[in-house]
Amino acid sequence: MRVHARYSRRQILKVGGAVAVAAMLDVADILGPRAAVAGTRHRWTISEHLPSDGVFETPALHPDSTFNAVSVSWRADDPSVPVRAFVRVTAGGDAWSDWIELHRDSHGDNSDGRAYCSPLLATGADVQVRIEAAPDAGIHDLVVSVIDTAGGEEGQARARAVDPLIDGFIIPRSGWGADEALRHVDQDITKPIIWNPSYQPVEKIIIHHTATANDPADAKAALRAIYYFHAVERGWGDIGYNFVVDWQGNVYEGRFGGPNVIAGHALQYNYGSMGIALLGNFDVAEPPEAALDALVRLITVRAPHIDVTAAADFVDLVNVPNLCGHGDVLPTSCPGALAAEQLPALRGRIAGTEPVYLAPPILKEALRVVAREIGPATVYTGNVLE
Repeated sequence: MRVHARYSRRQILKVGGAVAVAAMLDVADILGPRAAVAGTRHRWTISEHLPSDGVFETPALHPDSTFNAVSVSWRADDPSVPVRAFVRVTAGGDAWSDWIELHRDSHGDNSDGRAYCSPLLATGADVQVRIEAAPDAGIHDLVVSVIDTAGGEEGQARARAVDPLIDGFIIPRSGWGADEALRHVDQDITKPIIWNPSYQPVEKIIIHHTATANDPADAKAALRAIYYFHAVERGWGDIGYNFVVDWQGNVYEGRFGGPNVIAGHALQYNYGSMGIALLGNFDVAEPPEAALDALVRLITVRAPHIDVTAAADFVDLVNVPNLCGHGDVLPTSCPGALAAEQLPALRGRIAGTEPVYLAPPILKEALRVVAREIGPATVYTGNVLE
């Protein structure tokens, strides 16, 4: 049974550390037995009297139960204006964690002006959010969500499902406790699927990182939190990646649908690519050897036809490495600088060669003529022809 409770209450926000304004919080709680896997979610929407810029903090937000992940999103009048988001949590009482800066999520289309942050994997009983907005950002509709995907006995049992490993080493969705209802409208398995599987042969392998905590104590719970964030908070109806690799080298099946299914990890470059995410933040830590070993095995088994030492045109880009990082096809730091620098060595390990360095791709529209042959002479662009 699912119980929905919606109510509003007035709270006080601190703006710039001094000025107090009132904000309306619309709170929705989702409870019930399916929370063992999908999680118990609490969601607050702050929709009134948000300042256009400056530093402000929400009040301490008190869900009815503990959580293990926090996600934050907002709309901005000008999405190009810098905005930073921070979270702190407490297990109860006055002992708060430090403020932790959130990582902006770059895996989907934000053309509606809504900005999302990757979920913060943090256990707590209360949460507070701090926003630092540059002038004229125009922040509104701030949404804070917490979820508990650690699960009770039912969740742990589902995560220990006995479905066989795929290809002898890939943990299937049932093995990490994926709640298939999240793929359906209103998270109701009797309703239509949000994103029906479609298929295209794999031409490229794109490496990501989840920009979440490194080496989490419960990787499956972390994966369920990311799944919930993608499927429900972002509205995609499934996890964005085809596969996820954790710090111990465990490989998890991601997107539902099997080989060649099109996932949701790189916008227009989803089509014809396989998205593999390393679980963690590799802007701040080096990927462990076990994870790199797992990447080599996964790519060798699931994409043996890909020549990882080569590059070819792809969508609107010229000379895209067949094994590349998210940042090679879109303007993002993903998969993290410390993972991106491992790509040449990964290509070499898969191909049985020395590290393979490939130039980054360029947009076809960015190509320009630098010289033309006219008769016996070479005339460079910009010269006046007389």
